Amino acid sequence: MTRRLTLSGDALLKMMNVAHQLGGGRDLDDILHIVARTVIEVIGFDAVAVNVRRDDGDLEVRAVIGPPEVEQIRGGAHVGTAVA
Repeated sequence: MTRRLTLSGDALLKMMNVAHQLGGGRDLDDILHIVARTVIEVIGFDAVAVNVRRDDGDLEVRAVIGPPEVEQIRGGAHVGTAVA
């Protein structure tokens, strides 16, 4: 069964804004923060964390948006080895 997400015009504008900002030469952490914030605004999640797989296979928390207790995991926390 396929689940479809219906987006409002406002949500589409927010997503287009993200695409525009991505072309602005920002660094990776800025981009990940923008994407996480947009996920909260468009989809309505309470919190979003973005992990990046490092060269050694571990995951590193690079962007967190949400309540203060969730945002405390930001700061390069390691969350274990990624599964390939």
